[in-house]
Amino acid sequence: MEKYETTRESFDNAIKMLEKASKQAAEKRERERIEKLEKLAKVRMNYCSARANVERARILGKQGEHLAAAEKFGSAAYTCACMHSKKFPIYSKPGENAGN
Repeated sequence: MEKYETTRESFDNAIKMLEKASKQAAEKRERERIEKLEKLAKVRMNYCSARANVERARILGKQGEHLAAAEKFGSAAYTCACMHSKKFPIYSKPGENAGN
């Protein structure tokens, strides 16, 4: 569980660095690539948060805290559902604008 949290923090730091790089990028194409990397890092950060919630839920379930475990499982499921919906588009089809 701690590894997921540490990894989530690493992706958060990467996103901050990518945001700075995007502001400094001179070419539009370079900025677009950086923005895609930011979106990908956000998805992976959310995945790590969801996995940490799953691990917390398992521990809570073993401790008999079933309501709290269900809440953590629900939170993880919601995060995963959002990642697979159009709320987190990373790549676009030809002719579409990624992120819209």
